[in-house]
Amino acid sequence: MPEHLKRFAATMLSVLFIGIIGWGLIVADPPSAYGDRAEAIGSRVKCPVCQGESVTSSPSGYARDILAYIEARVDEGWSDEGIILRLEERFPGIRLDPEFSGLTAVLWLLPAAAVIAGIVAARKQIRGGADRIEHESIES
Repeated sequence: MPEHLKRFAATMLSVLFIGIIGWGLIVADPPSAYGDRAEAIGSRVKCPVCQGESVTSSPSGYARDILAYIEARVDEGWSDEGIILRLEERFPGIRLDPEFSGLTAVLWLLPAAAVIAGIVAARKQIRGGADRIEHESIES
């Protein structure tokens, strides 16, 4: 593959990764008002009767009851973590965003490490091609 095409491909991949990360940061807008707090907490809590769906997006009556419970605790002044911990006592494994631990750190860092390794490999490939071109032009 010609050198200019390799550089173009590497540049396009870099732009794609940066675009995806930027889009994710823009779309992931945290709740801005006090009224959104119960919904934000509910989006972090799994519906016990649905598979992998949060209580805010679940149509089940059980999810509506849990969301009403969350709203009542917010009105009483409970902290977000206090509400989730109370729900975890009743429903183990209810979190959609598991607590940070050694295993979750590995799971979060592994994709970043793979991206970095890919960038390093692409740069080595590009530089290796440039060195071969220089070597071939010197021998000619």
